[in-house]
Amino acid sequence: MTRLLRLLWLSLLLSIALPATAEAVSRDDFAANKELLQLKLDSQRELAQKDAEAVKARIDALEKRIDEQNNRVTDIGQGIDRFSVIIGIASILVTLLLTAGGFIGGFSVAQKAKREAREEAQKESGKIAEQASQEWFKNNNNTLLETIEELKLKAKQAHGNIDDEVDGVKQHSSQAMAEIQKNMGDSKIGTPRISAQEKEALKQDAEHIREKPEASYSFDDWNTRAFDAYNTEKYEDAAQYWKHASCIPNAGAGNTAQALLNRALTLNHLRRNDEACATYRELIDRYSLDNTPAIREQVAKAMANMAVTLEKMQKPDELISICKRLIENYSSDDTPTIRKQVAHAFNGIGFTLLMQAKQSWQDKTQTLTILNTAKENLLKSLQLNENEGSALSNLAYVQWLLDERAAAEKSFRTALDSPNNGGKNLYKDTLTDIDQHPIAEDADFRAMVERLWNEHQQQSTSQTHTPTLAQEEATATL
Repeated sequence: MTRLLRLLWLSLLLSIALPATAEAVSRDDFAANKELLQLKLDSQRELAQKDAEAVKARIDALEKRIDEQNNRVTDIGQGIDRFSVIIGIASILVTLLLTAGGFIGGFSVAQKAKREAREEAQKESGKIAEQASQEWFKNNNNTLLETIEELKLKAKQAHGNIDDEVDGVKQHSSQAMAEIQKNMGDSKIGTPRISAQEKEALKQDAEHIREKPEASYSFDDWNTRAFDAYNTEKYEDAAQYWKHASCIPNAGAGNTAQALLNRALTLNHLRRNDEACATYRELIDRYSLDNTPAIREQVAKAMANMAVTLEKMQKPDELISICKRLIENYSSDDTPTIRKQVAHAFNGIGFTLLMQAKQSWQDKTQTLTILNTAKENLLKSLQLNENEGSALSNLAYVQWLLDERAAAEKSFRTALDSPNNGGKNLYKDTLTDIDQHPIAEDADFRAMVERLWNEHQQQSTSQTHTPTLAQEEATATL
């Protein structure tokens, strides 16, 4: 009984103590949970505020872009600001409410709200911008079209002016090169006279080409620079540029042959005769079998000018050999320019035989044979190229040595009057020829040459008041 009462008493005590303990435990847990919840709410409030500020920043940026597109939508900013504030507040409220029910759900709702707000703002701004653009184009359509047409016209006119200027430069540059090429002809080369406009155009054309890398040059580029260098008496450069031009692949046989010929003529001008002969040979060897008219002309010129060069190097055997080859290959060609080269070949043979006759003067029989052969070649030259000064002068010398004095005087007088290699240059060249391999008969021939030259000078002075050679030499000495 006693034990039963003790148990009852203990049970009573436990029943009183347990609620108190439970209550105490529940209060502590609640306090802790409350504090934790408050921290989480504060954290979420800060995150929500940052999200709201980010949304506002994005909307402000969008507002700026809309303002740049059209000045008529300036009031969008205020609306977007209000909208961003509302969204921010709503985001905070939603976040706080959802935080009480669960942090994950609240965060998702906030993100969705921001995304929807952003998309809605973009759609609204896009609509406003599109409407503004459409309205602007509608109001300014005619003006815009007129402006576009005006700009098109001005651009066309400017383009046309540029084209005309470029074409003009190209045209005058081409004319300059053609004139230089014509005057380079044969052995009588030198700086030709071209107009100031042509000279300037050629210079501009060459300067434009120099702006490009040389590795990209075409045949025309090298050729143009060569003509410009030649025209400004930069013969070393001209010879080098024509060498480059002749090496351009697929330039065409006619262009390559012309470049080689021009290089050789320029080397002659520089008195680099060995190099000139080598270039002539290159041209002849490469194109002697080509029957194209233009190329045949280049080869014939190369042969004729090579003969002149060999004459200056005093290589008579090679000279006669190349002249005979020229005559053999081209004597049947009626082309005027080629007939002229064949005439030069006959003249070259005649002059070479004349010099050989002077060298063998002691052997009268051999000398007579050589002089008659020389005369035949010179007459053939004059049949092909009538009244050519050089051939007439050589014929006069041969006739004098054959004791045909009257015929010699007539031939030399005609030679001095000839517009083709006559005049003062012929007189000086003849005196040079007389000094080669001198013989006794040269004195009388020189006297005849001086007398006819004085007559020619007097006649020229009375007609044109041109200074005599003696006067020119006296002036040069002073």
